[in-house]
Amino acid sequence: AVTFGTYVPTAQKTANGNVAVTCSALVIFSAAYVISMAKGNSTTYTPRFMNLLGVHLNYNLYTTGAFTSIWGDATGGTVTVSDSYTSIGLSTTRNYTVFGRIPVSQFVNTGTYTDAVLVTVTY
Repeated sequence: AVTFGTYVPTAQKTANGNVAVTCSALVIFSAAYVISMAKGNSTTYTPRFMNLLGVHLNYNLYTTGAFTSIWGDATGGTVTVSDSYTSIGLSTTRNYTVFGRIPVSQFVNTGTYTDAVLVTVTY
């Protein structure tokens, strides 16, 4: 989860989350995969939005702390995260940081705004 906490419209808000990918087998194996993210409540990636009773609070999710690459499905200017590794009969977990940011100047009512973004791992 990416939990932003209290948002103040005069300052952008950032928060981090985590995507953990675990692969396991009883033999030597190689794993290659791509991690993509859906749009959530939104119909586009720019911006995604959280919702509270029909009121939207725009935000987005990024692959780096520079907030330049929107984590999506490689369409509409978004990127995915790819990785691979070889393991010898063990369970291996890789963690990927999700960087979230809410832009400034969104004057919305107080409340809990939410979104659910499906993360897909294709291997």
